[in-house]
Amino acid sequence: MENIKVVALFVTACLCYLRHVSAIEVPDVYTEVHKRLEDRRMKSVAPGELDPEYRNVTVGLYLVNIVQLNTRDNFLDAVYWIVLKNNDPRLTWNHTSPETMVLSNSKIWIPDIEIFNGLNKMEYLTVHDAIVGKEGHVVRVPAVKFRVPCAEEDNNNITCGIMLGSWMYNTNVLQTVVEGEGVDLQFLNPNPKWSVVGSSAKQNEISFKVAGADSNFSHVEYSLTFQSRDKCRK
Repeated sequence: MENIKVVALFVTACLCYLRHVSAIEVPDVYTEVHKRLEDRRMKSVAPGELDPEYRNVTVGLYLVNIVQLNTRDNFLDAVYWIVLKNNDPRLTWNHTSPETMVLSNSKIWIPDIEIFNGLNKMEYLTVHDAIVGKEGHVVRVPAVKFRVPCAEEDNNNITCGIMLGSWMYNTNVLQTVVEGEGVDLQFLNPNPKWSVVGSSAKQNEISFKVAGADSNFSHVEYSLTFQSRDKCRK
């Protein structure tokens, strides 16, 4: 009986020691990261302002739903997913777990990618928080809706242009990088009137005078070409 008591005491002591060691050697990574987020500069200062190595923002565009393609007034209303990827060295951790965590958009810096050639204001349909990897990779995928101008081609196809870039940061701080060769159509809901017959994407820059000096702002230019399904059936 005494032996059983001794073993029980030994096991209890070992468990207490392991809990103590675990508390010392495995700090709460969530608390560690969220503690950093208390610094307001995490939200207001872009990674590219700290180091130009972190200025790249990758932009991907998914067409999800064609709301209206108006051939009289030549515009396209549609819903998209914009995939935004950047790297922030302030959002890293050295622990093996977790691999990723979800952080609030209100606490971290978010690239101000907007529609340059929109005929109305970009409407955010969903505003998801960011998924952040342990090496500082940040991914956001907001669903948005906006209207852009279109033009009819000689073959009666309709081509619409989309320009996405930063309003605030010049290329010294934020450089857009296009992902893919065009607008991604894998999640597109079929439209009874129109089919997409072409798409492209390219990197571009425009120059403005800001505070009396020329500044370059990068953006991604997409094009979408539509064909009437009635024409396809002929």
